[in-house]
Amino acid sequence: MPSLRKPLRYLTAIPAHLKRYFWTCDFDDFRLIVEQSGQLRSFVVPGRLQRLFMRGVLLALTSTLLLLSALAGYNRFLAWDNETLKQAISRDESSKQRVWQLLSVATSIDIDKIAALEDDEIDRMSNAILDREKELLKLLRYAAHDLENANQNLQLVLRVSGLKPAQLEALKKELPEPKAPSGGVPNLRLLAEIDADIASRLGKQVKINEQLKGVYELLPSATPMEQAEMSSSFGMRVHPVTHMVDMHEGLDLIPGSVRQVSAAADGVVLDASYRNGYGNTVEIAHAKGIRTLYAHLSKNLVGSGETVRKGQSIGIVGNTGLSTGVHLHYEISVNGQKINPLVAMLARPNVPQVQK
Repeated sequence: MPSLRKPLRYLTAIPAHLKRYFWTCDFDDFRLIVEQSGQLRSFVVPGRLQRLFMRGVLLALTSTLLLLSALAGYNRFLAWDNETLKQAISRDESSKQRVWQLLSVATSIDIDKIAALEDDEIDRMSNAILDREKELLKLLRYAAHDLENANQNLQLVLRVSGLKPAQLEALKKELPEPKAPSGGVPNLRLLAEIDADIASRLGKQVKINEQLKGVYELLPSATPMEQAEMSSSFGMRVHPVTHMVDMHEGLDLIPGSVRQVSAAADGVVLDASYRNGYGNTVEIAHAKGIRTLYAHLSKNLVGSGETVRKGQSIGIVGNTGLSTGVHLHYEISVNGQKINPLVAMLARPNVPQVQK
């Protein structure tokens, strides 16, 4: 800092020196002697005239410096304005290209044909598309809200079935990645350029729906007997034989005119044998740790290790084991956790669908 004080002192003293030597200085009169045609002539230059001359020089220098500064600033401004104009033109051309591209996508007209249209025609088409997009976004907001409610209901159904949250998340992770929806769901990437919020919200709900629907579709949904009536539901009850309060881990179904019992989903027979309490029993392993069990059969129609298809007959309803009458005891389990078969059988029509 001490090294800068001296130059700064000189700079701040410049105005005072200029004023002293050019503006307020008192000049002495001086005589100017010239020779002309062999004769000497003398002129007296008053000090006042000298001071006026110096003031004029100072004003001329100051004016010149100001003019040069103004010209330099103007040139800089012209250069900046020219660059700004180029950028504006570039942005305008880019905007036009973007408008043409959006119109081409929205109308399926070649971009070259759209570029050849008059500005008024492009404006008319753009306004019509914007009006249509506003209505579309309004409908999509309603759709996202409805899908969100449907997903909440489906998740509640899965939990009511007895499927624990950890098991639900585990099944979600085992599902394949959902394919990008098309047809029933708009192009989310294009929609994001119009309204990023609704695109994100709708995309999130579509993904959740695909996961929940995928888990639900893993559960065996077919009714094991046609025209059957339920005599005992899933949950705590008084056992009809032992008269003890215990957990009934399945459904008891009384047959109608059809006595055949069918597989509720594709799978492999784990066991087809007689079990104490259950009587003649068929247990089938399905995908992702899901199993179904059919008990109190009068006859097993399949054997252990056999592959079965959904709807295939696997036995005849009966009254074997610890039973008070002809009926089918039907169970579903997910990784050892028993769930309510009635949920899988009855709620299937209410699964929210996303068209593909």
